[in-house]
Amino acid sequence: ILLEVEALPAHTGDHQGLRRGAKLSCGGAFNCLISGARLGATAAPVGFVDLPDVDSLTSFMLRSATSFGFVSEGIIPLRGYKTPSCAVLVEQHGDHTFLSSNEKGNSNRGALDPKHLCLTDAMFDVLRRSQNFVVDGYACAGDSDIVDSALSVVDSIGEGRLWVDPQALACTMPSSPTLQRAL
Repeated sequence: ILLEVEALPAHTGDHQGLRRGAKLSCGGAFNCLISGARLGATAAPVGFVDLPDVDSLTSFMLRSATSFGFVSEGIIPLRGYKTPSCAVLVEQHGDHTFLSSNEKGNSNRGALDPKHLCLTDAMFDVLRRSQNFVVDGYACAGDSDIVDSALSVVDSIGEGRLWVDPQALACTMPSSPTLQRAL
């Protein structure tokens, strides 16, 4: 959720004026997929989301994926999964601060047993057909087991390019050799 404010920093107790209404955005890696789709590439996100009838952000993401023509078979709704989200205050010159973010993965928050967070057949199929890969740093920091599994598929393909949106990786480095080479 993006909130364009008049100025930063925001101070406790001060009412902060909004320059515009709130805007929903799916975030860094999703924005890369949008750019690729606009340039004519086939975009296919892979990951878990909460059930759309439970989480309005999931509904928005799925509608966005459809509207941009993404191959969406790799987006797997999973009961109990908490779709990562954050709110960002941004002022007119681009300075920003994150109010809240789900930097801990679902398995780390106790929301789901980690054994339920493994690649599905549909995810494997999407990865095997892919030529370029974008990895979201929040996913690496939070649900690293599934990212490591996906990266092993990328490694087995031996072709294509891997990009990493580091975000939450600034403080931690996942153990994946493929990801370490990309960084």
